[in-house]
This record gives sequence, structure tokens and C-alpha cells, in this order.
Amino acid sequence: MVWERSSSSPLTLPASNRPRTVVAIFAADLLPTAAHVPLPYIMGYDLYPMDTLAFKRAFLEEAVDREYLILFEHDPAIAAGYLRRREGKIVVEQAL
Repeated sequence: MVWERSSSSPLTLPASNRPRTVVAIFAADLLPTAAHVPLPYIMGYDLYPMDTLAFKRAFLEEAVDREYLILFEHDPAIAAGYLRRREGKIVVEQAL
């Protein structure tokens, strides 16, 4: 599990982390949709947006490097995807 202080202070990002399996992250309010991947997109009701921004910056890098499968709970088109670095930006590669 990953812990972050956020709008719901603290926010828990549950993860499945078995050897030789995909690590799936339920990113909750941190990334409710694929459109929330860019750094400035933080929930408007977040009580600690600067803390969330710092956590999000580190989390996105980790998610790219470790190839986490991100679950987007509120996205009507992309249920899950991998974060990839392309042309200096982090983008979503749709998985489901």
C-alpha cells in the first residue's frame, strides 16, 4: 500500500504486489480518470494540493519506471492503463 495525505487525509492507494505479476494501483482521487494524469490536475476539494502535487510527481515517475497498471475508476473510456513517457510527457497506454 502507498499512503498519501490528501483531500481525504490520508489517502491509501492499494496495490497488488505479487512476484512476477502485474502491480495494479487503484489511484482513487489522485487519478480518477486518464485525463487527470498531467501534474496540474488535482481534485478541487483537496485540502493539501501542494502535498498532493509533490506526491503525484513522484508517483507518476514510479508508475512509469515500474510499469504499474493504473485503474481509472471514473473514466468512461479507459478502465485501466499503463503510464508511458513519450516526447517528454507521461501518457496513458490503454490496457482495458
